Amino acid sequence: MDYSNMNRIKQLAAVFLLVLCSLLFFSCDGNGNTGRRDYKSFTYDLQGTWETHDSDEYYSGTLVISSNTITISGYARDDLYEFINGTSHRPFKDFTKNLPLEGYSEEGKIFIKDAGIIQEGLPYIYWEVYSQTDYKMIQLLRFDFGGRPETLRKQ
Repeated sequence: MDYSNMNRIKQLAAVFLLVLCSLLFFSCDGNGNTGRRDYKSFTYDLQGTWETHDSDEYYSGTLVISSNTITISGYARDDLYEFINGTSHRPFKDFTKNLPLEGYSEEGKIFIKDAGIIQEGLPYIYWEVYSQTDYKMIQLLRFDFGGRPETLRKQ
């Protein structure tokens, strides 16, 4: 057998192994569920701790987002503000607070599973700006609750 045939066989074996490994990699979701792709997560940019950006807000709170959970803290009721403006302005009013809730992001929306039900997606806008005072990029996340914007800054 000449060397050109041996090299050709080695190349075919390498391609075969690469294809086999690729198929195995893409058929698993990392949780041992072969062939199922029902695992969803928050995009990497959203993962971290987010706090209310404007200290003059009636509502302030914190979101802690991991790869597949979100914990909502703060955002306590303000009865006077709600009486004047309505409850639709209150951020995250319908979600359980201070407990990690399953969730994921998809196409500009955050979906949160609370009480066993995936709630309607909350549209968000994510962007980065350079801070002249901090000399670094800051990440911002904005939601809209009944026409009232809620902007959070990544810590």
